[in-house]
Amino acid sequence: MKKSKKMLAGATLAIGVIAPQVLPATAHADGQTGESTVNLRILETSDIHVNLMNYDYYQTKTDNKVGLVQTATLVNKAREEAKNSVLFDDGDALQGTPLGDYVANKINDPKKPMDPSYTHPLYRLMNLMKYDVISLGNHEFNYGLDYLNKVISKTEFPVINSNVYKDDKDNNEENDQNYFKPYHVFEKEVEDESGQKQKVKIGVMGFVPPQVMNWDKANLEGKVKAKDIVETAKKMVPKMKAEGADVIVALAHSGVDKSGYNVGMENASYYLTEVPDVDAVLMGHSHTEVNDVFNGVPVVMPGVFGSNLGIIDMQLKKVNGKWEVQKEQSKPQLRPIADSKGNPFVQSDEKLVNEIKDEHQATIDYVNTAVGKTTAPINSYFSLVQDDPSVQLVTNAQKWYVEEEFKKTEYEKYKGIPVLSAGAPFKAGGRNGATYYTDIPAGTLAIKNVADLYVYPNTLYAVKVNGAQVKEWLEMSAGQFNQIDPKKTEEQPLVNIGYPTYNFDILDGLKYEIDVTQPAKYDKDGKVVNANANRIVNMTYEGKPVADNQEFIVATNNYRGSSQTFPGVSKGEVVYQSQDETRQIIVKYMQETPVIDPAADKNWTFKPIVADKLHTTFDSSPNAQKYIKKDGKISYVGPSENEFAKYAIDITKKNDDDKETGGENPTTPPTGEGNNGGNPTTPPTGEGNNGGNPTTPPTGEGNNGENPTTPPTGEGNNGGNPTTPPTGEGNNGGNPTTPPTGEGNNGENPTTPPTGEGNNGGNPTTPPTGEGNNGGNPTTPPTGEGNNGGNPTTPPTGEGNNGGNPTTPPTGEGNNGGNPTTPPTGEGNNGGNPTTPPTGEGNNGGNPTTPPTGEGNNGGNPTTPPTGEGNNGENPTPPPTGEGNNGGNPTTPPTGEGNNGGNPTTPPTDEGRNGENPTTPPTNEANNAGSGQTTTDNQNSKETTTVSENKEDRDLPKTGTSVASTIGAGLAFVGAGLLLLFRRKKANR
Repeated sequence: MKKSKKMLAGATLAIGVIAPQVLPATAHADGQTGESTVNLRILETSDIHVNLMNYDYYQTKTDNKVGLVQTATLVNKAREEAKNSVLFDDGDALQGTPLGDYVANKINDPKKPMDPSYTHPLYRLMNLMKYDVISLGNHEFNYGLDYLNKVISKTEFPVINSNVYKDDKDNNEENDQNYFKPYHVFEKEVEDESGQKQKVKIGVMGFVPPQVMNWDKANLEGKVKAKDIVETAKKMVPKMKAEGADVIVALAHSGVDKSGYNVGMENASYYLTEVPDVDAVLMGHSHTEVNDVFNGVPVVMPGVFGSNLGIIDMQLKKVNGKWEVQKEQSKPQLRPIADSKGNPFVQSDEKLVNEIKDEHQATIDYVNTAVGKTTAPINSYFSLVQDDPSVQLVTNAQKWYVEEEFKKTEYEKYKGIPVLSAGAPFKAGGRNGATYYTDIPAGTLAIKNVADLYVYPNTLYAVKVNGAQVKEWLEMSAGQFNQIDPKKTEEQPLVNIGYPTYNFDILDGLKYEIDVTQPAKYDKDGKVVNANANRIVNMTYEGKPVADNQEFIVATNNYRGSSQTFPGVSKGEVVYQSQDETRQIIVKYMQETPVIDPAADKNWTFKPIVADKLHTTFDSSPNAQKYIKKDGKISYVGPSENEFAKYAIDITKKNDDDKETGGENPTTPPTGEGNNGGNPTTPPTGEGNNGGNPTTPPTGEGNNGENPTTPPTGEGNNGGNPTTPPTGEGNNGGNPTTPPTGEGNNGENPTTPPTGEGNNGGNPTTPPTGEGNNGGNPTTPPTGEGNNGGNPTTPPTGEGNNGGNPTTPPTGEGNNGGNPTTPPTGEGNNGGNPTTPPTGEGNNGGNPTTPPTGEGNNGGNPTTPPTGEGNNGENPTPPPTGEGNNGGNPTTPPTGEGNNGGNPTTPPTDEGRNGENPTTPPTNEANNAGSGQTTTDNQNSKETTTVSENKEDRDLPKTGTSVASTIGAGLAFVGAGLLLLFRRKKANR
């Protein structure tokens, strides 16, 4: 049989639940041969995770797709249909909802000791349902061994585990003793097909993934140890056979991995079917729905939260006094409690509902306790593809807590070491289905919301690591994504659905990009699969590249902090262990911060992929559509499988995009995000101001330079001190006076130029084809489109040249300025006479001296700004990361792409030019003073909005900045005639 992803819907399922199942064909008792046939039905539940009621405690509403009280009704019906049946559970039943946490807190409360006779509501229900045997999953250990032993002591059935042993610390495996009852063999009275009573012995063994020693190291280390599943099974089966077992059943809290057996593997169920004499494998752990046959052995896995009942119908035949399993007659199946929309196929078992009604109501009251407020909704729908508020809130709380703790004297030695915080999206769909997401509305925050944000009862750890280890930590996390081929135009799924989302750690406090064109370095188990892969790029702390030996303290959870296999973490030093659960820490943080702003800080992004047609997609809930931003990069595609919806995300940078620049390191500008340059002093709305020291310009958004004083409509003005220019929007420079059509004119005081729209400079007089010309009075230049400046004479290929009188420069496209003489690599240089600048890419201005990474610096001679990306102004020297700075005087730039300065000719590609007037610049995104896209970083919303040019915009000629803005805002006050004279003299030098 093949794996069933979904059960048949509608009436077929309803009939299947109500009507008796057709059992396998049988051979009746034959008095002559002594043969007898018995049909045995094996029933399984698994991964209940304390979903006892059909109720969602996070949303505080009924949910008919979950709940053991409904699964119990399926159990009752399945038993009625069969003469002989047994019921098992495969673990992960004790932890997972606020009900489990409420009961654990109640049992463990030292101030109010529980009545010794009190039985956990989970096991009260299981006792009433008359389970035959249950096994343990990894989450049974979450609350510690003492708690586990206390609650399972009240069960009326055996609790087994075969591969967890006492840690006797003698390194001799031969004398190791099991911590729990390793297996159970019991005799069951059955009725054969002739109506005769028979007895069958059933042997049951149970397994947990050995990785539980890493996942719950804090609870288990030094007390127990876990061994390989398959090797342990090979030892247990002969023992059960020796005790007379006719049927061997494995309860394997382990998923299916057919990639090849290796010792200690987590998902080993497939290889259990290869162990001799194993007759059935009941699986769990991976929360999937499986009914299949592996190697002739029937297997089932019933999903999660009680959503299905697993059934294996088995036939035994007695031959010569011994029972033999007729494996070819075994039939696995699944029965769901509801359809995909939550319409129930069965009603809840009212006896069970009444049994736990008190704990159920107490849990509802508990989760509705208010702890704070949020100014905006918090959800995890897009948490796998962008920095996310649901993770940000957790990492903020962890960081706050550790920093407070480290103020204590005993942690003095860690003073000065930066604190980072690691968090992962726990509720992100995946194997738990299309409804398994956090979705908290704006308003009051309650305990239920904290439990929704953080579903596990983890505690907080702090680990000391260095920069190299942090890099490996993030390389492991980046396994969340598939490798993307930039050359493919067909759909490519971005998210690796086989990677557990709880391993997708975000390290807040750092900034970094993930390059998904690279292969993943590690697989989901932390094993190196591509040693040379390098997905984590541009990793910085406070704007500076992270050094390999740089030390950090990382706040994380006990699962991660104690891991011996998670790359990066495993070599760190645990320096702090909290006794508080992470959820309690989040509650404390909310109480200390009663109004929460849940905005993510966008500390990680995908490295943009240069491609024109890339189609990357991912699945999320259909409910995510309401959170798509109109100007964002995510779009709805349509329905996907298993009730999910498909979305597309744009992670590209088009081939013709220019480099973006940004204004790092302003000094205390609370809302001056994007200020480029000097030392702005608290400009409340000076977003994007470039340059000097603006003082509270209320509407000076985008002003570049000096000290404007309350320019009411001077939006985008660049330069001096404009005074109330009513229509001077976008004017750059001096004090224009009501130019009716001078919108976008840069500089002086043009007077009603009828076709001079976008002209940059003086007083052009009706130039019929001079659209976009910058400067003086050109005379009908037939191909001088976009020329900036003087009186060029028919330059056949001088398109876009800015300045003087070049004579037929065959490849001088885009050069701005004087009379360049064929500089072979002076690509895009604008202005003066630089000599072979090898790396002055994007520099605007004078003659900077060999800034190794001074890409795009604008201004003077900057002094060592390590993170001066995009700064416009001051005087840093040797700027290691001054990308985007416009200025200085570099010499010898061999790749002076976009330099705005000297007079090189033959610039093959005018990419990144700042200052000239290229024609039709399709994507001059974020160029300073040029034309193209504008990137605005709004600190309040903490979102980046890219205003893209439409096709019509891209087809229009664009003008660049004026000479006035290049040589300083002071020149803006010079009269139009003087400026024109200056330009002509400069052009004829």
